[in-house]
Amino acid sequence: MKLSACAMLALLTATPGLADPPDDATRNMQMQNNYTVVDPVETQPDTQHLGPCAQILERAYYMADPANLGRALDARREMELARTAYQAGDEFACERHAAHALDDRS
Repeated sequence: MKLSACAMLALLTATPGLADPPDDATRNMQMQNNYTVVDPVETQPDTQHLGPCAQILERAYYMADPANLGRALDARREMELARTAYQAGDEFACERHAAHALDDRS
C-alpha cells in the first residue's frame, strides 16, 4: 500500500515535467498577451515647450560620448557649464556652452 501511494505521488509530481513544451505559436501568443506594444512616437519627449538652450542641451545629452577621452571630458565640462548657466537664467551662455558640448560630441 505504501509503495503504490509513493508511486502515485511520484507520478503526480513528475507529470508537469513530462508534458510537451508549448510550440512557438503558443509561446508567441502568451508573450503578446503579457506585453503591450508601445508606439515609439508616443514615447518621444515633448520638446516644443523648451527654449533653444534646453533643446540643444537635450540633443547633446542623448548623443554618445566620442572615442577620444579628451573630447569626451570637454563635452561633459561644457554640459555642466551649460546647465549652470541655464539654472542661473543666462540663456546666451547656456546656448554657447551647449553648442560647444554638441560640437565636442559630434
